[in-house]
Amino acid sequence: MTELRFDRWLLRIDPAATAGAFARIGPGPETCGCSGCRNFAAVRRRVYPPEFMELCGRLGVPPGRECEVYHVYRRPDGAHFYGGWIHFVGSVQVAPDARDYQRRYTQSEFSFYFTSQVIQVPEALKGLPVAQIEFAFVAPWVLDEPEMTGSE
Repeated sequence: MTELRFDRWLLRIDPAATAGAFARIGPGPETCGCSGCRNFAAVRRRVYPPEFMELCGRLGVPPGRECEVYHVYRRPDGAHFYGGWIHFVGSVQVAPDARDYQRRYTQSEFSFYFTSQVIQVPEALKGLPVAQIEFAFVAPWVLDEPEMTGSE
């Protein structure tokens, strides 16, 4: 494990173990098939800040391998609010209170934080020390089909 300091967090990470586990895990949200996940997959590269994509690479997480993504609701302005998380092998050593502090990018209304409180850990990561990145963002609806209006 190596240390990675990112903003106000200090992480212990094992990028090789993370990449090895993801090699045994199927594709991300594209496997779901619901319109919310398909829309997310279509807009993913537009809403993820480059710094976030680079961070995922440093953690050993391949592009497009979110462990969970969920559509929350359609805002009155027509944009769609999403949330999700990505697991990685490692631990959070030092963290600000996640409820009070997130890394925010106003340009894409994207925010994230690290946590050791993990859920829905894939089988390939079980038995390993695992932490996760939780994220939220706002995205347009780009599919040529009716928009989701709630969390259906």
